[in-house]
Amino acid sequence: MNRAEWHNLSESAQVAATQWHVRLTSLDATDEEYEAFASWLAADAEHAVAYSCVETLSGQIEILARHDNTGLDHLIEDNKTPVAPPSAYMHSFPPRFAIAASLAVVFAVAAAFVGYNRLNPALEQFAIAAPAAQFRTAHLSDGSTIVLAPGAELKGEFSKSQRRIIYLSGVSFFDVESNLKRPFSIALAEQTVTVVGTKFEIASFDNHQSVAVAEGVVAVSPARAAKETGTRLSAGEQILFSNTAPEGVRSTTPLMEIGVWRAGYFEFGDADVEMIAGKLNEFYGSPLYVVDQGTVSDVRFSGIITLSDPAGTAQRLSELMPLEAITTENGFLLTRAREAQE
Repeated sequence: MNRAEWHNLSESAQVAATQWHVRLTSLDATDEEYEAFASWLAADAEHAVAYSCVETLSGQIEILARHDNTGLDHLIEDNKTPVAPPSAYMHSFPPRFAIAASLAVVFAVAAAFVGYNRLNPALEQFAIAAPAAQFRTAHLSDGSTIVLAPGAELKGEFSKSQRRIIYLSGVSFFDVESNLKRPFSIALAEQTVTVVGTKFEIASFDNHQSVAVAEGVVAVSPARAAKETGTRLSAGEQILFSNTAPEGVRSTTPLMEIGVWRAGYFEFGDADVEMIAGKLNEFYGSPLYVVDQGTVSDVRFSGIITLSDPAGTAQRLSELMPLEAITTENGFLLTRAREAQE
């Protein structure tokens, strides 16, 4: 989170997000309040951005308060002018926590974040990666499941009040366990994906990112924007962000095609080489397979192509069709096999 990101939000969203954070990190929040929070979160993409900002800053303050006691004590001794007016709420905590909360005023979030430290939740950190030629299914501590395509990797942080994927690369399918008390968020290059419990696919590459929803509702919000223009996606909808379309292109997609790669293969019916290469390029996130259209325009294929790393998949293409996959600097040139030309 940065200052610009927070200040671009409406005041109502800032206040509501702060109030929700303090309430949900208390020990006596009710199920009705968690349900109300879920409705508020899904009502507007700006709400997800605001709550993410509050969570981010809250975590930073907790780390400072827990691990930099010397620095905070030094601030207490040397700071002759209070950083923020004291409040009765802050008096119930040690001085170093009060200083940490006062630092939050720099971001206009106020001392309400001190409530986070009352729970002092343990932070569960994890990293998961799929080998280059294999799929991997990961079962998270919250009951969620993530299927990673070959070469995909991610890093996450779970606490008692939040579930975050802070880094994601490659293609993954998420089946998020519903938990109104712990929203699930995923940080992409310029976007934040927030859900409570749903099923969706995310592709995250250097030059583009996409989100496709198989079940439930997903909020996709810009991480930085002069004006918040978030999007809510329902089942059968997807959005693609790229260098040429940073604001995102929204479209519909058949539910059966979302995450179909989890079976470990793609199935084609009377498809030409151009269509097959396009599907594979989309899956691997880069134009690895270039078609020599002049030599393979009449080649058609019906059947299954198993997936692994790009080189292994290229080899299978040459085994299943009269093709030769010639290695190039950036991938593979798919041309007609020599024996098929004779």
